[in-house]
Amino acid sequence: MGYTNDGGHIWYCNLMDIGIGQHIASIDFPNSSQGWAVGGGKIFNTSNGGNHWEINDNGTGGNFRSVSFANDSTGWVIGGGNQLVQLLKTTSAGREWEKIQVDIESDIYSLAAINESRLYISGADGAIYFSPEGGDLWLEQTSGTQFDLKKIYFISEQTGWAVGGDEENGVILHTTNLGMTWSGQDFESATNLTGISFVNDSTGWISANEGALLKTTNAGGIWTNQSIGSISDLNDVDFISETTGWVITLKKIYKTTDGGDNWTRQLEVQSNKSFRAIDFISEQEGWVVGNWGEIRHTSDGGESWELEESGINSILTDLCFSASGSGWIVGSQGIILSNDPASVITIVNETEIVNNFTLYQNYPNPFNPATKIRYSIPTGEKVELKIFDLLGREINTLVNEYKPAGYYEAEFDAGSLSSGEYLYRLTTGDYSETKKMLYLK
Repeated sequence: MGYTNDGGHIWYCNLMDIGIGQHIASIDFPNSSQGWAVGGGKIFNTSNGGNHWEINDNGTGGNFRSVSFANDSTGWVIGGGNQLVQLLKTTSAGREWEKIQVDIESDIYSLAAINESRLYISGADGAIYFSPEGGDLWLEQTSGTQFDLKKIYFISEQTGWAVGGDEENGVILHTTNLGMTWSGQDFESATNLTGISFVNDSTGWISANEGALLKTTNAGGIWTNQSIGSISDLNDVDFISETTGWVITLKKIYKTTDGGDNWTRQLEVQSNKSFRAIDFISEQEGWVVGNWGEIRHTSDGGESWELEESGINSILTDLCFSASGSGWIVGSQGIILSNDPASVITIVNETEIVNNFTLYQNYPNPFNPATKIRYSIPTGEKVELKIFDLLGREINTLVNEYKPAGYYEAEFDAGSLSSGEYLYRLTTGDYSETKKMLYLK
C-alpha cells in the first residue's frame, strides 16, 4: 500500500520486496483527479490528483509497461518480457483484475484502449496486434517494419500512429482504417522515437533521441524537426494545445509556448534521479515521473515542481487517469496501485493454481496506521478475516463472505486504536491461522 497524508509532500509504501534502482517510465493524467501509472510490475491508482496513491500486489511478478482505460470502470494493464505477455483486465474500476491468456510471442511496450472492446498493442520487431473482444482475442496486423514499436497512439477509432526504431533508425507508422493497413511516414533524421502527443486530428509531436522533436500540422503528411537546444535523448513529449507543450530528457524539463519554435528549460535534477514520462491535464497542472520512484507535480505550468515522495524505488512504467477521478499505476512484480485505502483488491487468475491455504505476514510490520494482509485459498470457501486484541476481543472484521479460489489482499487501518500488538486470524472451512502484528503510532 502506498499512501500520503499531507497532500503528496511525503509518500509512503507498504510493499514487501519492492526492489531498488528502478524507475517510473510513463504517466497519463486525463484530468486533475483521476490517474493511473505503471512500472516495474506495479499498478498505482489515485482519485484525488495524486494526493493519495494505493498499491496492490496481484501476485504476477510481471513487468507491466502500459495501462489504458476505456472508461471509469474498464481498463487493461499489459507487460511482460522474454516473449511472455501478461495482460490484466478490470471491469470494476480496478477492484478486481482478471488475468487473460495472451498467445503472443513478442515483447510488448505499449497499449491503447479505444473503447471497451477495441484494443491495440505494439512491441518488439514491428509487432502490432488488435483485439476486437476486449483482450480475449488478438489479431496480428502487418506493420511492414522490423523495428521495435515503442508507442502506439490513437486519436480516434480510425486514426492512429505507432512509433519506434533503434539507436540508428526511426520509424513512424500511420493508419486511417482501424489498423487494417499501416503505412510509413517520411520525416527528417531522427532515431529511436519514444513518445507521441496530438492536440487535434492534424497537429502533433514525436520525441526522439539526440534532442530530435518532430512536428506535423497535417496529420503526418509532413514531419519537420524542431530543435529544443539540447542533444540529450528525449524521453517523452506532451502538448496541451497547439502552442503549449513540454518535453523531458533524463535530467531536464523544457517548455514551449509557441508551438515548439522556442524552448525554455524549467527544471534540471543533479542527483541520481531521472525523468521518464510527463503528462499535463491543463496548461497549469501536470506531473513528471522517473526512476527511483520519483514523482513531481506542478500547478503553475511548470514554473515550480514539487517533489512528491512515493517511498518506492521500483520501475513504474505507465499511469492513467480517467474523467471520474480514479487512477492507476502499474509496474514490475505484478503490483497494482489504487486510490481506495479501504478497498479489498481481488486478482482473478485462471491460469495460476493456488495449491494451499496461506495467511501471509502483514506488511509493513510494525505499521502506522495502515497495513496490508494477504492470503490465498485453493478452493472456493466462506472466508473470515478478523482482527483481535491480545485478550481475544474482536476489533474488526475485514472479510466475511464467500471467495473463489485465488490470492487476496485486505487493508487494516488502526488509526483509532492504541499502539500495541494485535492478532489477525484467517478462518475458512477446516483451515484457521493466526498471526501477530505491531501497531506503533
